[in-house]
Amino acid sequence: MATKKSKKLTGHDIRAAFVTATQEVSGPFDLKGRGAEARCTFDRRLSAYLRGVDIPHVNISGYGANKHYPRRLVERAATILNESLGRKVIVCYENTFYVDDEV
Repeated sequence: MATKKSKKLTGHDIRAAFVTATQEVSGPFDLKGRGAEARCTFDRRLSAYLRGVDIPHVNISGYGANKHYPRRLVERAATILNESLGRKVIVCYENTFYVDDEV
């Protein structure tokens, strides 16, 4: 019996999902100060894939990840990518998004 092979994840797929999400999710994004909307960070691998893609972010100085992104935008991009591939590829753990697949 032939098994259906799932599509292999590429960096282009990740970048395309984030570009589509930035067009779908309306701004403005309130990422600084008190009362800021939910924000998240990326792990090193995901941020490497997205280097050069224009995603709204805020730089916060201090220990840890310096760039914080609007969570609703990242969740939309993860939904787009996960639905197109048919499995969970981008997952969140403690407000950090990871790529959970071998590329």
